[in-house]
Formats: sequence, C-alpha cells, structure tokens
Amino acid sequence: MARLCSPIFSLPCPLTPTLDSLSLSFPLRKTPLRHLLRGASPRGSSSMGRQPEVLWAQRSDKVYLTVSLPDARDVSVESEPQGAFRFSAVGAQGEHFDFSLELYDSIVPEASKTNIGMRNIICSIKKEQKGWWKRLQKSEEKPAPYIKVDWNKWCDEDDEESDIADSLASDDENNEINGMNDESSDDDGLLYLPDLEKARRS
Repeated sequence: MARLCSPIFSLPCPLTPTLDSLSLSFPLRKTPLRHLLRGASPRGSSSMGRQPEVLWAQRSDKVYLTVSLPDARDVSVESEPQGAFRFSAVGAQGEHFDFSLELYDSIVPEASKTNIGMRNIICSIKKEQKGWWKRLQKSEEKPAPYIKVDWNKWCDEDDEESDIADSLASDDENNEINGMNDESSDDDGLLYLPDLEKARRS
C-alpha cells in the first residue's frame, strides 16, 4: 500500500522524484552549441572540418575551382551529375578540411579532372551544357566567406569570344604566310628549270 505524505510537515514527499534522482537515472548528453548549429547549408556546407579558401572561375564549357591548401594529402573529390560537389583533404599540420557545394547546373563527372599541386588543388569541372552560369551555386544566397572569385582565371563571355576570334585570325595569318612561302619556293624552283626549246635547237 502506498504511503501517504503527512499534511503536518512541509517536507517533500519521498515518492516525489528529485532532480538528482533523475540525473542519476537519465544522464543528459551535453552537445556543444557549434554542433547543433552546424548543418547543411546552401552557401557551402561542412560537416567535419575547416574550410579552405576556394577560388572559382568559369569558361563556357568548364568551371575551375582552385583550393588553396599547401602540402595537402588524402585528397578526395567527389561529384554527381546533378551538380553535387564534395571535397576533403588533410592539411600539412594534420588538420581536416572539407566542404560541399550544390553547383548551379548539371556537370559531367567522368570528364572532370583534378590536379594536385604543392600549393593548391585545381578542379576542372565539365559542364553538361555549354553556356555561362549566373553564379557558382544553385542557391541565390550570398556565398560563404571562403568562396571567392579567381580574378586571375576569370573570363567574361565577350572576352572568350574575342580570344577565339584572335586565335582564328592568327591561324589565317599563318596560313597566308605559309601560302606565300610555298609560292615563292615554287617560283624559285622554276628559275632552275632548263630551257627545253634551246635544248631542242642545239
């Protein structure tokens, strides 16, 4: 039979659970606030480590990502046709770096390349459809602070067209020069041909 609390005394009832008893029976897990706030973000998310500086530029058929991470090892680059891109590596001091992006449009992973250098890692990502992207990522939000424009590799659509026109013009000039050289060589060769008419008269 359950024991009733005496109404005379103001002491707490022994049957009432206290905070101490609850803490002993059900220990609470303390989770750091940074882990609670960390999650997938369209700005460029990270779930494991720090983010390296990432510079990006594009051409009509490719996107270039330059990851500034000297002496990196255990480099892993993964991408999916829908535009998902993931990078992870270990820095020179053993620290872990990683980030993930949802690119603006579809890509061709099997045609993309990664070049690992002493100072950085350059990822050349093939676009599925040739054209100029309005931005790097699908989200319209402002990119994360570690993602910046690579002005050394940047090229506008007009600049690319002018470069193509210049290359075509230079090819035409080379062809004209080569043609002139061919004609002059033929003329020079004709000067040394014998005079067949004089040979017959003699």
